[in-house]
Amino acid sequence: MMYRSILFVLLLSLSFRTYADEIDPANLELLRRYEDTLSTLQDSIVLSGEPVVRQQACFSFIRVLVQALKVNQSFNYPFVALKRINIISPDDRKFRMFNWGLKLFNDSYRYYGAIQMNNKKELKVFPLFDYNYKIKNKDTISNHEKWPGAIYYKMIERNRYYYLFGWDGNNLRSNIKIIDVLHFNKKGEPVFGAPKFVVTDKKNVYIYNRYIIEYKEDAVVTLNYDIDLKLIVFDHLAPQSSTSKDYRFTYVPDGTYEGFKYRKRQWHYVSQVFTSTMKQPVFPKPVDFDKEQEQFKNTIKKNK
Repeated sequence: MMYRSILFVLLLSLSFRTYADEIDPANLELLRRYEDTLSTLQDSIVLSGEPVVRQQACFSFIRVLVQALKVNQSFNYPFVALKRINIISPDDRKFRMFNWGLKLFNDSYRYYGAIQMNNKKELKVFPLFDYNYKIKNKDTISNHEKWPGAIYYKMIERNRYYYLFGWDGNNLRSNIKIIDVLHFNKKGEPVFGAPKFVVTDKKNVYIYNRYIIEYKEDAVVTLNYDIDLKLIVFDHLAPQSSTSKDYRFTYVPDGTYEGFKYRKRQWHYVSQVFTSTMKQPVFPKPVDFDKEQEQFKNTIKKNK
């Protein structure tokens, strides 16, 4: 475990140098100063016990982040110190997203974010305005000005559509996990939601613009993409009693799994991921540490 931790740090630092080398020294120094300020503010956003302090730190963070992103070549700066802020980007590096949540005085959340496009000519940033608490139809298609806010922890891309896996602290009784869809229209503007999720039962076919699961506040629920299975996998949820089936805040995992399989440019529902013929769920293959070490050495040699 210690070797893997050291390897991760070394690879991260190597990646940092690769992108940082593309930033002029003066811009790099300026970005580091902004990062120091942002790092302090992020701690106040998350750790302060005072709602007013958290809110003030959040607003200050936004102002400083905007100034940092205005620095030329800022897209290549990874902001590795911002560990409390989710920064995710697709493999094609077309853009990256800054994303975080602010816990309010009533234990609800307001979400914040910004999409920075990989544009070398000029800064192009789309601020995300949380409209979650106002959207009645959760399956609606919207833009960055009416964003159905969440905290995203993973992103995958399929045919120029980006699938965002997120968490929403819905209310005091239930949480939500979501798979949202992000794509860009002909003007290059972000659009959230697309008819990509197909659920079929015995009589009907339902097509959703995003997929949402709601569950009991203290339950631990999985929703993620499994590389080995090439499936989106999530816990099947069931009410804690037969009398509470109409109340989503009573739903918890029952030990089985559902999923979505990608075909014909849509995600099609799979009712049972691990069949009864399997002795146990499929786990990732063991890591070959000798092979991993050799690959690491070769990577270092190539970048000298």
